[in-house]
Amino acid sequence: MGFDADAAARHVDQLWDGDIVPVLHDYIRIPNVSVAYDAGWHEAGHMARATELLHQWCERHVGEGLAGASVEVHELDGRTPLLLIDVPPTDAAGASTGGDGDTVLLYGHLDKQPPFTGWRDGLGPWDPVQDGDRLYGRGAADDGYAAFAALTAVESLQAQGVVEVVNGVGSVVRGMTSMPLEQFFTFAARLSEVSIQELLEVRRGLEVEAASLAAGRAGAAEIAGLGRLVDSMAGSLREPAVFADFDTAFHVAIARASRNPMLVLLVEAIRVPLRRSVEEGLTNWIRTGEVDTVRQIHADVLEAIRSGDPDRAAKAMDIHFAQAMQIIGQAGNPPMVRTGVPSDRRTGIALDPARRHAADGDLRP
Repeated sequence: MGFDADAAARHVDQLWDGDIVPVLHDYIRIPNVSVAYDAGWHEAGHMARATELLHQWCERHVGEGLAGASVEVHELDGRTPLLLIDVPPTDAAGASTGGDGDTVLLYGHLDKQPPFTGWRDGLGPWDPVQDGDRLYGRGAADDGYAAFAALTAVESLQAQGVVEVVNGVGSVVRGMTSMPLEQFFTFAARLSEVSIQELLEVRRGLEVEAASLAAGRAGAAEIAGLGRLVDSMAGSLREPAVFADFDTAFHVAIARASRNPMLVLLVEAIRVPLRRSVEEGLTNWIRTGEVDTVRQIHADVLEAIRSGDPDRAAKAMDIHFAQAMQIIGQAGNPPMVRTGVPSDRRTGIALDPARRHAADGDLRP
């Protein structure tokens, strides 16, 4: 599940003015200064009033937006109260994370700094004054809003599926997925300023590096898995949609074999808006009668990774992209490679369209 910043902002804006600011005004009016400045804090009862005010707000808020969450006040003799909000688990979250997510603690405080001096006319520490988008008074800015901010944020994230919960553990942050990046690349592909060519150029850089790393890091099981995917691709060369699935799995598996989780996320994400181009490219290979070249391309990449030679693997993947960019361009997409682009300084392979000569592996214009 991706994070929609606009949706989160709308959620916060809706609650802020109508639900949070009025209570924050009441909170400012309570002179619950830090115990370091008020030895008689317990007798004065200001801390208890502030705690109860936020306790009531949290209970109401939890009941409306975070059903099932618990709100408790814990007290020890001689200590200030602790307001604890625990967001409960859901069955779906427990199934998806297996209890392995990271627990997040959001911490704030209920007390305030002393009033000090220097307030301008019309302002004071215990008199809330709102001037435009600014709220003046003790507790308005020195973390007094922590409970409001924390619960509102968690509710917004949970509504979008970014925060999940695990049975017996509590609220956890869902593991990283490629969804936000998929949304970004897909949106970019829809803009007239961004071409398939440019996405392929980015993908080329990512996957050449992934192949190089995989050659030095892949284990026997990962190599065997890549081999099975190459066989599956070979068996689906006349079925572009099926082939595209296996092709995606092959390239993502190489990224995983690189042992770099960021490469996995990026490779997974950027392939989504390019899927149609992959299918069209294979269709064009079929039309030209050279579809077996597709099988050989991927077999060469596999053998290069199997060899354990990072440079050979990088070169094999770069050759693959040179061919893919050319054939996709022939399928009617925008020109795949800019003219006048220098060779790749790492592999020495020219970045303009090229075809691999099956007999000797040379690149020929």
